[in-house]
Amino acid sequence: AGNPLPMPLRGCGWALCNTPTIAFMVSSALHHPTCTRRIVFGQWLNQTHLAGVTWCNRGASAEGDGPSTAVVAASYIGALVTAIPIAVGGGKLSQRSPLLKP
Repeated sequence: AGNPLPMPLRGCGWALCNTPTIAFMVSSALHHPTCTRRIVFGQWLNQTHLAGVTWCNRGASAEGDGPSTAVVAASYIGALVTAIPIAVGGGKLSQRSPLLKP
């Protein structure tokens, strides 16, 4: 409490500091839509940054306030095991759809 937050982990800095990650994910989707490693890396990077923002902005003013480390870690794992399969599956599904092919 009382320590300044690093700019990338501030709520107001989220959009600006997450732009390179989003740019990587969009570029990968356009140029390498079936590259599973790029999809997984982009999702991992995005969720990790979001977990850092959530942790730093959790509102814990004293010991025991805010969500515990276990709750934040479980939320992070839950976000990863949800986001990655959806992104990989969506990329593979989009390649099979005649409407989404160039």
